This record gives sequence, C-alpha cells and structure tokens, in this order.
Amino acid sequence: MTKFIWINGQFVTADKACVSPLDRGFLYGDGIFETMRIYDGVPFRWDWHIERMAASARALEIKWDGNAKKLKDTVSELARKNKLKNAYLRITVSRGIYTGDLGFNQDMEPTTVIFVDKLNAPSYDDYEKGIAATVVPHPWTSPMAAHKSISYLPYLAARNKARIAGAREAILTDSAGRLTEGATSNVFIVLGDRVFTPPADGSILGGVARRVVIASLKDLNIRLEEDYVTGGDAAGADEIFITNSIIEVLPITKLDNAAIGGGDVGQISRMALYAYRSEVQKEIESSKT
Repeated sequence: MTKFIWINGQFVTADKACVSPLDRGFLYGDGIFETMRIYDGVPFRWDWHIERMAASARALEIKWDGNAKKLKDTVSELARKNKLKNAYLRITVSRGIYTGDLGFNQDMEPTTVIFVDKLNAPSYDDYEKGIAATVVPHPWTSPMAAHKSISYLPYLAARNKARIAGAREAILTDSAGRLTEGATSNVFIVLGDRVFTPPADGSILGGVARRVVIASLKDLNIRLEEDYVTGGDAAGADEIFITNSIIEVLPITKLDNAAIGGGDVGQISRMALYAYRSEVQKEIESSKT
C-alpha cells in the first residue's frame, strides 16, 4: 500500500518525501515533536499535545503557529489516505533551513512533517504480566528536558543500555540517585498506600499520559505525591508503572532483574490502566456526538 506523509502543506508519498540536508533539525537536532495515539480516528488529548508543542515552540523561539484546527483536519486526511483508524501519529517541527546564522532567527520558516503509521503497542501479556526495566544513571539534566526535543540521543543511548541488559525500558536517575523518568516514559512508584511520580519541575518531560493518570488517581482517592524517590526506594516498591501516549499505562514487574511486588501486576497499576482507557473511550464517544 502507498504510504503518505505530509510535509509543509503537501501530501506526498513516502518514497518522494524529503527534507533539506540544510535543515537545522538534521544538522543540529534543532526542533520539537509530539507523538500521539489515534483511537478509532480520534487523536487522544489532541489539544493537550498541541498546547504543549506550541509552548515549547514559544520557549525555544521557533516560529510555529500551531493552528490546532487546521492540523487536526490535516491529520484526519492523512490517516484516511493511509487507511488507518488506529495508529501512531508523529508531528515534527524543526526551526527550518540553515542560513549561516546559528542564532534563533525569527525569520526562518519552520519545517513541519506529519506521519501516521501502524500502531506498535504493547501486547496483552505485557499488560497482564508486566515488563522488565533497568536503572540507568543520567546525572546531567539537559536544559531541554522539559521539551519534547528531537535532540534525543541521550535517551536512545539509555534505551540501548536497557536493551543490552535484557530490559524494555531504562529508568533514569539524577546525580542524587533519584528516579526522574523513563527514557521514553514517565514513571510512577507505589510505596504502601502512596503513589509517587517525579515532579515536572523542568528536569523531566511532563507527559500527556502522565497528566491523565495523575488526574485519574486523584479521582480514585489514591494518595499521589509529585516527589522524588531513590533507586533504593524503587527496588522495594510495591508496584511500578510507566506511562506515555502509545503504551498508556504499562506495569514494570522486574527492575534490574529483581521482582517488583512479588513479580505480579498490582492493583493500582490495573486501576490506572482501566481509568486511562475509560478516558479514551469517553473522548471517542464525545467526538462522535
């Protein structure tokens, strides 16, 4: 089947899609992106994603208007062209073509690329049995940590370390040994009757799925604290789960080859996943009315 991609206002086939070799995204990783999950034709929490992307564009002085309505129409058409109703969606915006000026030149026209693809979500067994993760020290906090930047190499390196260790995700720790986030996710740690998640204080990316889960846990009257825990605390956790817009809520039942919570998926992890999917269903039904 022919695959279509949208680049700077044009739908093109994947074999003809191209970005200039002088694009600052290619040269310097100078850009931002969002990934979303499309459910039955509906990009979940669309407005939240676009608001976050627009905020990052303003903070990094990238000239991007982020017209949510136009973009959503474009995404709908792109999904239709690719015959996908349930899909992975990515929007990438770079600062634009390098002109010889390394500054944040406001006259540059950004490069915007949108593509949808088949969803590669965790399996039923992943949710029922949980996955393995490993702790990876990440002592340097990037000034870009709060933005979904395409300068992604440190996180890919951490994921590669996890892969070598036989794990699916890397849980990062800062210079004080505190858990901060997953390489591609936010992390929640259940200790007794409390759930901890590191604060979105500029040192982590405040994920959209994280935001949904925080609200859901509060609605369920589960004690949640946006605070740090150490790697040692996590090793003795009752439950650990990670979130992002593609995996939703995914339990971790093994950390550095040690079982978490006896190796079984815990009740709060299951409740968080159920609540998340309930929010998805509400949004799908709302979009059809």
